[in-house]
Order: sequence, then structure tokens, then C-alpha cells
Amino acid sequence: MHTFLWLLGLTYTLLRGNLAERFDVLFSHLDILTVLTVYAFYAFGAVSAGVFALAQGLCMDLFSHGKAGLFPLLYLTTVAAVAVLRRLFELGNPKGQVIICTAAEICIHTVRVFLFILLFPALSPSFQSFLNSALISATMTGLSGPIIFLLLDRLGAVLAKGATSAPNGKIE
Repeated sequence: MHTFLWLLGLTYTLLRGNLAERFDVLFSHLDILTVLTVYAFYAFGAVSAGVFALAQGLCMDLFSHGKAGLFPLLYLTTVAAVAVLRRLFELGNPKGQVIICTAAEICIHTVRVFLFILLFPALSPSFQSFLNSALISATMTGLSGPIIFLLLDRLGAVLAKGATSAPNGKIE
């Protein structure tokens, strides 16, 4: 399941630009990597989620034209947000998944804007455009969280069932 999660994240990273062009609103605001990072935290723990977030952030840096180090910082922010919020909300519950995914996405947008203001004050976005973008993205990402969690849990169950019923290579 670890490997599948990594491949899914990498595939999304590689296709994100093309998907955003084709399906303008949906994929430009939906951040599946945030949900995958939250799922990695839920399924595999904080360390695995941190490694996943760092690696996916580095891949995003490689395939984007942004500042080096920005995406690893943003996705590690997701891990920090989940580490704090999991004490308040249950990650195994769909309501908790919506709240945590939404809050993590808001944290990402907030850190991105603060860094943008610090690094490029003349080009910083207006508060209204930041708020609109953050709310749309957080809503779409948060609402997709339980759906993606359910799909990944089902896939994990299918993969685990296939692994236990596979022949062990012994000839009887």
C-alpha cells in the first residue's frame, strides 16, 4: 500500500498541470497531495507522512517553476497541522477527515501567502483573492478527503486480501 500511495502521489504531481488545464476549476483547487499526506499520517504514522510530504514536495519543486524548497515546506506544514489537529478530531471519522483536510489546506495557503508577502511584497495577492482561493481550495480538498480515504482503505483491503491468498510458491 505504501508503494501505491507513492505512485499515486507522483502520478498526480506529474499530471497536475495537464489536469488543471483540462478541468479548470476542479484540479486547480483540489489538492490531492494534501489528502494523501493526511491519509499517510492516518494509515502509516507521522514519520511516514513526513517522508511522503517531503518527497512529494521535492517532486513538485522539480516539476514546477516555483522557488526551490517551497513545496516541501508547504506539505510538511500539512503534517504539522495533522499532528496538532488529530488530538482534537478523529482521523478515522469522515467528519474529522473533512475538518483536518480542510484545515491543512488552509494552513498551506496561509504559509504560501506569508512567504509570498515576505519574499515578493510588491507582487503579493490581495486579501480578497487569497481568501477566495483558499476557501474554494480548502472546501474542495476537505470534502474530497473522506471519499479518497474510503477508496484507499478499500484498495488496501483488496491488496491485503490478494497478498494473503497468493500462493506461497511451495509445491505440494
